[in-house]
Amino acid sequence: MGRSKPKQEVTEYRMSEHFGICTGPVDYISEIIINEKTAWTGRRVDNGEILINKPSLFGGVKKEGGAVGTATFLSGGPTQTIPERLAAKAALTTATMPAYRGMASLWFTENEGASYPGFYWTANSPYLPGVWVKVSRASTGLSETKARIYRDLNGPISIYFLLDRSNSLSAGEFAAIKSAANAGLDLLEEAIEDLEVRVDIGVRFYSAGSTAIERTSCDASDIADIRSFIASAGQVTGGDVEAAMEFVEDWFLATVSTTFSRRAVVFVTDTNTEDNMTAAAAGPAADMLDRDSGAFNLTDGTSVDMYAINYVSTNTTWTSLLDNTPQDGVPVISSTDESGLTNAVADAVRSFDFDSNAAHIIYDCLTSSDWGMGAPVSAIDVDSFEGAADTLFDERFGLSMIWTQQSTIEAFLAEIVDHIEATLFVSPRTGKLTLKLIRDDYSVTGLPEFTPDNSVVTNFSRKLWGETVNEIVVTFTNPDNEEEETVIAQDLANISSQGGIVSDGRNYYGVRTRALATELAHRDLRAASTPLASCDIEVNREAWDLLPGDVVILNSPDDGVEQIVMRVGPVDYGKPGDSVIKAQLVEDVFSLPLADYTVPPKTEAEPTSEDPSPADDTLIFTLPYYLAVQESSELLASAAYPEVIAGVLASEDGSDTSDFELYGEGVDAAGNAIVESLGTKTIASRGTLQAEIDAEVETLFVSFPDRTQGNGPEVGGLMLLEGTDETDSELCLISAFGGSPTAYTMKRGVLDTTPKDWPAATPVWFVDTAMVFTDPTVRSDGETVDYQVLINTSRGQLEIDDAPIVSETLTARPWLPL
Repeated sequence: MGRSKPKQEVTEYRMSEHFGICTGPVDYISEIIINEKTAWTGRRVDNGEILINKPSLFGGVKKEGGAVGTATFLSGGPTQTIPERLAAKAALTTATMPAYRGMASLWFTENEGASYPGFYWTANSPYLPGVWVKVSRASTGLSETKARIYRDLNGPISIYFLLDRSNSLSAGEFAAIKSAANAGLDLLEEAIEDLEVRVDIGVRFYSAGSTAIERTSCDASDIADIRSFIASAGQVTGGDVEAAMEFVEDWFLATVSTTFSRRAVVFVTDTNTEDNMTAAAAGPAADMLDRDSGAFNLTDGTSVDMYAINYVSTNTTWTSLLDNTPQDGVPVISSTDESGLTNAVADAVRSFDFDSNAAHIIYDCLTSSDWGMGAPVSAIDVDSFEGAADTLFDERFGLSMIWTQQSTIEAFLAEIVDHIEATLFVSPRTGKLTLKLIRDDYSVTGLPEFTPDNSVVTNFSRKLWGETVNEIVVTFTNPDNEEEETVIAQDLANISSQGGIVSDGRNYYGVRTRALATELAHRDLRAASTPLASCDIEVNREAWDLLPGDVVILNSPDDGVEQIVMRVGPVDYGKPGDSVIKAQLVEDVFSLPLADYTVPPKTEAEPTSEDPSPADDTLIFTLPYYLAVQESSELLASAAYPEVIAGVLASEDGSDTSDFELYGEGVDAAGNAIVESLGTKTIASRGTLQAEIDAEVETLFVSFPDRTQGNGPEVGGLMLLEGTDETDSELCLISAFGGSPTAYTMKRGVLDTTPKDWPAATPVWFVDTAMVFTDPTVRSDGETVDYQVLINTSRGQLEIDDAPIVSETLTARPWLPL
């Protein structure tokens, strides 16, 4: 071991902190972000500890350290207590410590048994970093089955149908199972078309013998083949669930190299196979089932969702053994109700992430006595809210929004109402708060009609074409990165009529899917691009129960209006004794023709951010004397044999690698051997020879098309042709660039190397004068050095445990004759 530079003093800052998140309980936590870098991702539902081990998250000890410790998640449930270890931090016990029920929180502290107190937040910077947490909480004051609106998956799906065909089923019951399976295929066919993702489908009818069809990357013809297979399947005696489960595991294991967003089994039985069911639960299913994590796991740890479904029988004792999807329980289907199976398939093509039903959010804001308006349920028309919730659920209209009490709750409710295009008012019929969606949910026949006989129209007007808007830009939130994105809707006929684009924007920040944002853009464009009529109206008392959002027919000959459908806006019912009702009307856009549109695809641009991964290639070599002096002249001023210096080059494909942290052997103040950071080094560009070259004094190179990221050939820099060892390598000086054809001029065999013949595909490395690539520690001839390369990208630094050790034995190169 040689000598090294004085060590940089490192100060680490640790502290236990209890952070409140939001009103609880929450459904789950999915991400912890510290100082704008992800410290943990996952899905934690129950209270418990989340271990964070990111010591290099902010650059390691030579920069601003990292994050290490335990974050205890407390969801804020009604029976929550503080763990004893955390209560002791406040010199209390679980029995005497406030439980913080009703508030989701995170308690950051040291790992249990650690020799240091407090969570490791940062190094060399005495400032507590900001903490962001991603949690999901559904408002469930109304019917909970419609509270969560799950998002579609954006990755491949693998789904397997295990269908009972035993003779214990009647012919009609067997036909009903086939029908339900076909209904599930309808949803998968839509997923293939709409989501444009890979969908693998297997269907197996199990019994004493089983028959199956299995297709990967399905298209319309595959779906047709699967339907034909289902139609032709017959019944036999017995029902061997255990063997069927083994087939399913083999199916999934065959594609473990594919990163699926969801692997799922839809298992249907009449439950008359109790013995086989228990055997299956104790056999292959038990091998896969991990009750603690709530998922079936393949032998490689890959999870599988099991949707167990009964046919007719309500006895779920045995099927529940094979079910790990509590969100739907164990549904019971029949010839008249296939929803249990179709809901399972629908759930399988959606993610765990959900948005809240907007009607539920509004209801929660109105009724919560802790943070909302505290309105009694008796003051709310619950039926209107339930009806709106059903419609929004069917529309997949979910919102994710935060109310921080920086604005009034009335303003927050107004934003939600604006998102969903609704009206919230006190009904004169019931005196209750009522929610009404503005939708095409009416028939013109039978609508109330206002004519000169019962009303007076004032301020009638119709927009001019020049007052319309022909482009709507909707801003929504991308849930993957919490950044704003936009979609655009245009009315081409209006653009042609006006001779140009007249644009307007809408910020629907609560929307988290591109499909919904597109629908809203076209919804708003439909109204904004049409010269709609509007007016004020005074009606006699027969309109006493006219409601905001109602639809009426207007006849006003003086204004040239006949049988026009109008939507009711604000209503003034007047004072007691007034003879008229006043209202504002606007032409209803749903009475006009609707243009077709499609959801625009996501941008073709690939994201440039990359997760750090081990370096693709590394090269360790002993520096020649000239380079050693250039890099560490102060260290070599008094150096003598056997002292040498090592250079470390690392290359990485892609486009997001900035540099790397080099870790290697060093010594502490007491002289003990340790592994420490040897500084931040420059990423090197690496390529290959496109053709063989001969040993010569000078060679021209046109290009290196496969060169990796980093600085490439630079006049005055070096190109290193990599041989089997140092003595077999060659250094070239890049002396010029230009000429015809344009090429790099390389002076061959410089410093202590000689020109050699090189075959095509020989690796080449580029080293310029600005690069930092040396180990500052003075090493010795014959010393074997071990290094770890921790790649840095915009998403953080590779963990040291994930970086392989690369070794090389150094030589006396700088002291040998040139």
